[in-house]
Amino acid sequence: MDKINHKQTIQYLNFIFIKSKKSKLDFESSEGIDEAFRYLSSIFNLSHIQCALLSIIFSFTIDEDLERVRTQRLLSFLDMELEDYFDLTGDLELLIKKGFIRQKNEDRTNNLYNSSFTINQALLDMLLRNETIEFEKLYGNGYNFVQFSGHMYRINKYKLLNHQSKVDIFNSIESNEDRNANLTQIQTLKSFNLDVKDRFAMYYLIHKQSDLESKVSTYSLSFDVYGIANAASFIKQLSDNKSQLQILGLIEIVGKSNEVQLTSKAKELLLNEHCLTKNEEEVETSHYYIKHDTIQKKELFFNSEIQRELNILQTLLKKDNFKEYQQAMKLKGNKAEGISILLYGPSGTGKSSIADMLAKQSNRDIFQVDLSVVRSKWWGESEKNIKQIFEDYNAKCSKSDTIPILLLNECDALLGKRNHDGEDSHDMTESTMINLLLELFEKNSGIIIAITNLVEQLDNAFMRRFTMKYFIGNPDKKAVKSILKSKIDFLDEGEIERIADRHLLTGGQIENVSMKCVISKIITKSNPTVSEIMDYCENEKIKTNLWKEVF
Repeated sequence: MDKINHKQTIQYLNFIFIKSKKSKLDFESSEGIDEAFRYLSSIFNLSHIQCALLSIIFSFTIDEDLERVRTQRLLSFLDMELEDYFDLTGDLELLIKKGFIRQKNEDRTNNLYNSSFTINQALLDMLLRNETIEFEKLYGNGYNFVQFSGHMYRINKYKLLNHQSKVDIFNSIESNEDRNANLTQIQTLKSFNLDVKDRFAMYYLIHKQSDLESKVSTYSLSFDVYGIANAASFIKQLSDNKSQLQILGLIEIVGKSNEVQLTSKAKELLLNEHCLTKNEEEVETSHYYIKHDTIQKKELFFNSEIQRELNILQTLLKKDNFKEYQQAMKLKGNKAEGISILLYGPSGTGKSSIADMLAKQSNRDIFQVDLSVVRSKWWGESEKNIKQIFEDYNAKCSKSDTIPILLLNECDALLGKRNHDGEDSHDMTESTMINLLLELFEKNSGIIIAITNLVEQLDNAFMRRFTMKYFIGNPDKKAVKSILKSKIDFLDEGEIERIADRHLLTGGQIENVSMKCVISKIITKSNPTVSEIMDYCENEKIKTNLWKEVF
């Protein structure tokens, strides 16, 4: 969406307005509707239902020449009854909080039903003038520095997922800084003559602080903010207390650990007590699409038993084989013509890498869900989010020659156990969500891969819905040796044997060790010794292993 074309935006808003009449907000999938919703969702970062409500209020304001749209008029247009209205309250509240629409109370209560709505004049001006939508202006005075920092954090996250360069990211950050120059904290950071990389490091840490994560790994900060090419240099500066942020007294290393945090000076300059609580009103996209040809090829090593099982699964997911499987399920009369796969086990054992490998080898794209933003504090909103995910996924399946993979990472956040004894609204909501998900699983005609480190927290009903369940445990000595040989290629066979004898690490832990070896070589201009590698391994070891195979 780099090129602004709000003529198309307005056309799509009007198109959805027309399709919404008497629809009860239940839309049949078609190429035109799907394209309109995709476009509007990407522009406004809203769900399809929220885009539809925005379209209706926008079009009534413009086309119908109404100053405001009363709730009763809105319901009549949609052919919805009063009881249906309660399903919309969360969406309307969000549109108000995000500054897209304005609410006027028609009586002395703050009841949404006794209200009327109009499009925010600031948004209307941006659209009609064909200008970039400046979301911070829609927030008005409520847009603060913590929200800005979170915005910069997400720009980095999603641009990297779309394989944009660090140069593009830093240019985007500078552009947003210019647009929000009224925020005094940005002016303060610029007054220190910090370059954009260091300013972004501060935004990164401020976002983490507001997300109640006060300490951040130096490796995460270095690689996420400065990129692979500059990470080692920044880590060296940190270890020598020579980074510009340390010299200015804005960040500090925590004791003897490999973690960094904001100093009291930085908090006093840039934050206040009100800003240190997590902002629940910010909305992120609940899923993103990963093309199979952008997935980096990896050589994976597992215990022989699980490797055999994965080979079978890989063969099944080949295009022709999977089509044959679907036809066989259809002939048997199964509701679910697709396949549901559960990968469970300790952290760092390669579960996410397996999903990537399966996608890469079967030429299937990944439709990955960010479960952290599916749940909502608003009654009924989480269920809508879940429905929308499966609607979007099914739309992708119907248009793709090769069915993509629906990936639910950390699926315990969504598929957790129900409280069968609870009678409060939270328990009822949880039960409703689980029942909805069970129904959607039963109708699955695609490929679902769910990943969890906490399998014991999954609802038992879901365990029965998974066609295949794989425990991905810690690698045995043979697998550890293969991983070491692949990741740390300057070791000889004897050195690999010595390390494997003493440290049965996971693939993720060995990956961290190999990263430290690379950094050490960049800084010292020589490979680390076996003794140093042993120390790296010791630091990665998990002292206790609470995991047991439960199936």
